[in-house]
Amino acid sequence: MRCNTSLLATLPLALLLGCPAEGLIVVGDELPGALLSVRGAAEDDVWMCGADGGDGPALLHWDGSAWERFDTSGFAGVDLWWLHVGGTRVTAVGTGGTIVALDRTSGDITDLGGPGGDGIFFGVWGPSEDDLWAVGGDPAGASMPLLWRDTGSGWADALGGLGEVGQTYFKVHGSGSEAVIVGSGGLTLRNEGSGFALLDSPVSDSLLTVDVGAEQTVAVGGAGNGLALHLEDGAWVDRSPEFQPAINGVCSGGGGLRAVGARDTLHTWADGAWTSPEPGELPTNLALDYHACWIGPGGTFWGVGGDLIRLERGFVVREGRGSVADLSSP
Repeated sequence: MRCNTSLLATLPLALLLGCPAEGLIVVGDELPGALLSVRGAAEDDVWMCGADGGDGPALLHWDGSAWERFDTSGFAGVDLWWLHVGGTRVTAVGTGGTIVALDRTSGDITDLGGPGGDGIFFGVWGPSEDDLWAVGGDPAGASMPLLWRDTGSGWADALGGLGEVGQTYFKVHGSGSEAVIVGSGGLTLRNEGSGFALLDSPVSDSLLTVDVGAEQTVAVGGAGNGLALHLEDGAWVDRSPEFQPAINGVCSGGGGLRAVGARDTLHTWADGAWTSPEPGELPTNLALDYHACWIGPGGTFWGVGGDLIRLERGFVVREGRGSVADLSSP
């Protein structure tokens, strides 16, 4: 485990021997597969999934005292891109139109019968574990986007009249009956209980992740330059930080709002603006890309990522009170 190196020069030796409790620390790095999603239900109930590093896709759980790595060898070749944490099961989605559920009591992982094929589910969310949306598409641009739903009786295609060939839906997130989908070409859709409607977007680059928080809704993405759109009075307002690379993830919780992106960038929303790292002042100096983040109800921040081109060299960082076991160890 590595401490935030920017803190080292100011700390006494006694603290350096154990890493400060509230600093940004690298919990694990150089993991076989890139980690692509981190979600949780509590400070001691944090889940992560990711790419197949050789023995099946990554699926990990932190219970506040120890890590558990689940046997996913039955799904070799599948990369899990996102997950949803419920009270009795964890649902994860990924390549090959895969949807799986892990029983939290038995640890058994079940294939829930996704569409298969070349499509990839990039996101899953719902107001409960019995009411979930999964979104995705074909990155090659040869198919319709994917929009599937499970309301307790099994997964089924819910696209209806939405979407066009070549579009990809990257993430879905919401609160209560409200759900927001973001995707390629700056696409955004909003459902407030009566069906999804297209929202006008001020950008044409892909939006990769959305967070519907207690105080505001934020969508992030971008290609060469990072994008951060805030939904204000029903319309998107561009609040993007200047001169920053693509922003891949956004998360809110514990009164905080943060975003993570390419080249080890970590952004914090405060006083009506995004605070971003200056060149050469990266948080961990991993020289890799964040893909996702999650903030617990107590304010603990988790970030995950890796080499997002080869889907390898996964890493996990954390900032918050208390200690956490090193994930890099076997």
